[in-house]
Amino acid sequence: MRLARVMKNSVFLICLAMVLLPFMVAAQNKTVKSNAKTNTKTNTKDNIPTPQTKKVEKDTVSLKNSLKILTSISENSVKLRWALEKPLGWKACNEYGFRIERYTLKHDSTWLPTPQLMVLSDPYKARPVEEWETLAKQDDYAAIMAQTLYGKEMQVDITDNNPLTQIVNQTQDLEQRYTLSMLACDMSFEAAKMGAWGYEDKTAKKNERYFYRVFPLAPTSKVKIDSAFVVVKMDEYKPLPAPTKPDIIFSDSLATIGYNYFFLRETYLAFHVERSTDGKNFEQITKTPVTAMNIKKSQESYQFYFSDKLADNATVYYYRIKGVNSFSDIGPVSPVVKGRGLTKVSAFPHLTSSILNEKDQAELEWEFDDINESKINGFAINHSTRNEGPYKTVQTILDVKARATVIKKLENSNYFTITALGKNGEKNTSPKRFLQLIDSIPPAPPQVISAIVDTLGKVTLTWKSNPEKDLMGYKVLRANNLIEEPYVLTDTVIKVTILFDQLDPSMINRKIYYYVMALDKRYNQSDLSKRAEVVRPDVTPPTSPVFRSYSISEEGVFLDWINCQDADVDKHVLLRKEATKNAVWLTLIQTKDTISSYTDKSAEPGRTYYYSIIAKDSSGLESLPMKSLKLSLPNDPQVLKVSSFKAIPNLDGNKVELQWLTERTDVAQFELYKGFGEEPVTLWKIVEGKHRSIVDAVRLDLRYEYKIRMVMKSGAVGVFNTLKF
Repeated sequence: MRLARVMKNSVFLICLAMVLLPFMVAAQNKTVKSNAKTNTKTNTKDNIPTPQTKKVEKDTVSLKNSLKILTSISENSVKLRWALEKPLGWKACNEYGFRIERYTLKHDSTWLPTPQLMVLSDPYKARPVEEWETLAKQDDYAAIMAQTLYGKEMQVDITDNNPLTQIVNQTQDLEQRYTLSMLACDMSFEAAKMGAWGYEDKTAKKNERYFYRVFPLAPTSKVKIDSAFVVVKMDEYKPLPAPTKPDIIFSDSLATIGYNYFFLRETYLAFHVERSTDGKNFEQITKTPVTAMNIKKSQESYQFYFSDKLADNATVYYYRIKGVNSFSDIGPVSPVVKGRGLTKVSAFPHLTSSILNEKDQAELEWEFDDINESKINGFAINHSTRNEGPYKTVQTILDVKARATVIKKLENSNYFTITALGKNGEKNTSPKRFLQLIDSIPPAPPQVISAIVDTLGKVTLTWKSNPEKDLMGYKVLRANNLIEEPYVLTDTVIKVTILFDQLDPSMINRKIYYYVMALDKRYNQSDLSKRAEVVRPDVTPPTSPVFRSYSISEEGVFLDWINCQDADVDKHVLLRKEATKNAVWLTLIQTKDTISSYTDKSAEPGRTYYYSIIAKDSSGLESLPMKSLKLSLPNDPQVLKVSSFKAIPNLDGNKVELQWLTERTDVAQFELYKGFGEEPVTLWKIVEGKHRSIVDAVRLDLRYEYKIRMVMKSGAVGVFNTLKF
């Protein structure tokens, strides 16, 4: 009768548990599945006996279920827990019980040739209702377990004589009993043992290996349930791990302990919280272990919280936690966290006055409830140049009775708040108050970084950002020359430090000038920046230079040309390439001065070359190439030499006739050089290639020297023939 009263008093706990069922069932199923690594597979290496199942006629069984098992190894015992995957057969298992077998497979390091069987219990059934009384008084979960096994009222009665309704009610009753019993077994291993859903083998030895099998005794004519088995290695015992340091938040007369056991989810199911006021003597303040009430599988779903009401806010409280697994084993305690309750500050300060004094300093006044002075350490003055912040503390006042202060350093726009600094760390901040300085100082002129124009006339203008805190933006101005007044390009204020502009290709002037002006929020305008000059794109190539003359000598190929006379010409480039297939143009010289001739000393005899010259302007445009000059160099300069060169005197007339011979028909001209007395030999005459003689007047008292060479139509120049008399 006393047990009945205990079970009746547990109705409230059952109702509470029913709310928690979805969460606890998800945890139970996850734990069972993760730990039940073996179920119906055989292990031939360990000489594990193959589980035997009774043959059943095909038409006798229509319902099927299976057991899942998990274990916990301690130093001196093995704990077993098992559960059905579904409610089917739960009632039959409670009625007929289980057979628990243990096979010894290995002793020390020796495998037994034949595993030794020990029947630990047969039948293993729930204890009679009379034996539950003592445990049910001490353990609420034992009372819930007893109610699921022997209680009559598990749900709200529904007055309905419809047979279908009665069947639904019976099905719901079975599911509720099954789920509540699994919850009770999870939270209390003693209840699991009393209900025959858990077993502790205290005869296990450290030096042995075992094979456990739990065999349901329910007749297969009612339900077919697969047995469960597991291999246990006693030498793999490991002590339970300690939780890491929990989180804790203190508020007014309240401490909230939190912990995320995601990384211990395979070890612990719930946790107990312990408290101390001296850091040494702890007491457990959780009657039942706490856990996360979340059926999701994310890391955040393993976070639990527990709130503890504090007697006062002056005492330092110490907290620690310890885990509880599915076998009611309690692990070591976590590191300790500590703290005090926070006395709440119920009042807020209010700024009542903010004025500028003659020194442009801010004089602030505020009010605060005197009753709350004992709860604060002082005040903090916060400042920002914008209404939305961020605010920065510019002054801290530790006098709780202070109601006024002066702020010396101000900006053009000033927003102030005042914060009461609670002793508990709480901060109560007043509404904002605005104070504006009288500003007549304009910003500094911006500094232009670059002004670049591309070939399409698009201008990119960039400048440095101004440092003024009250800066509103910029305006950009343009001028077509240095005489006219610059005009504003845009009506709106530019907030960035870059501008894109498009030049009109029909503009006559090549150079355009840009200026940048800064404005602050009081519309004070800076002076114009230094001008930035851009040169409008040049799309007209320069005039082509042309060759004026050339000659080929022993020194090389001499070239003379007329330079481009355009104003924007930048340089001239002389090019050469061989008259062969796949030859490329080589640059002989690039000149930016007025040079207009060059001797190519690298030209090789016997080769034919093309020469070309181009001009480039300041925009990088090249002149159109003129027809290149083709020159062939002789293999041997001696070939280009007259075969005979002689002088025939005429003494009567003081004259001399110079005669020469050559078989070449491609002579363009002959160059004759003359020197006499102390005078050097210089160019004297140039005659056409068809001539073979020339007459010169001489004096009999002087010595004469004559030289002659051929200049070919190809431009090649022969070697000299010399005549002296």
